[in-house]
Amino acid sequence: MTQQIQYDQLNRFLFESSQVRGEITQLDKSYKQAIASHDYPPIVNQLIGQAMAAASLLSATIKFEGQLILQFQGQGNLRILAAECTSDGKVRAVARYQDMPKKGKLIDLLGKGQAVITLQPEKGEPWQGLVPLEKPDMAKCLEDYFQRSEQLPTHIQLACDGEIAAGFMLQAMPESANNARAADVTTEESDLWNTVVALAATLKKEELLHLPESVILHRLFHEYGVRLFDPKPIQFSCRCSKERLAVSLSAMSETDLDEIQDEKGQIHANCEYCNQTYSFDVTSLKAAK
Repeated sequence: MTQQIQYDQLNRFLFESSQVRGEITQLDKSYKQAIASHDYPPIVNQLIGQAMAAASLLSATIKFEGQLILQFQGQGNLRILAAECTSDGKVRAVARYQDMPKKGKLIDLLGKGQAVITLQPEKGEPWQGLVPLEKPDMAKCLEDYFQRSEQLPTHIQLACDGEIAAGFMLQAMPESANNARAADVTTEESDLWNTVVALAATLKKEELLHLPESVILHRLFHEYGVRLFDPKPIQFSCRCSKERLAVSLSAMSETDLDEIQDEKGQIHANCEYCNQTYSFDVTSLKAAK
């Protein structure tokens, strides 16, 4: 019986005899909903998909109720590329750009810039880490981030064809990484890491996009004991609301409110993530101050 891909979920797995963990995600409906209300050019749609897949993978590291925000900032044609994933699997993404070419590497599209990862708990202070953009594509930038900021050996693959967005990640768990650094020698653990990364590198983008996660894991690692955990659903969800925007607008001065109202005394604001339009009466906003 042919296995079917279970889209829009995060699949976590662990090598039974090793301190190596991994995740696979394949986004269909959630990705399409994220770009549906925008008229992004194809290259931006693909980058949005990669960023959403990456944020979903990285969300597996969240040990609290809150969200992970992945952002690439630059000064080139692509100014902002951002994706968010909450601890319960809600994703959204956005891009800001101008005069985008039809193709190009991420580092060339962004120009001089940086990758920023923010952990935002619902309770407590946010944490933020960043690295300069020095690698050609998104996956390599994120591998570089983990190597620099957390010294965790990490392997990431991302793919998006405009219909499906997918991601694959392997990572040495902190205890394993610390032991390897302390020993400073080639061990059985590090040999296994090198082997599974080499095997993962044979995974083609078409396979990552169109094969079930169980088939991918069997093809790559059938000689090793891999335990697949229960999946976590991933869904598109925007957290914007009229109430939140009203609070932001009410913080503006009356002069600024007057400048952005239309001839009917209304202010119209769009959410940059879902493109939902909200309308406000200026008189009511002033009265709420």
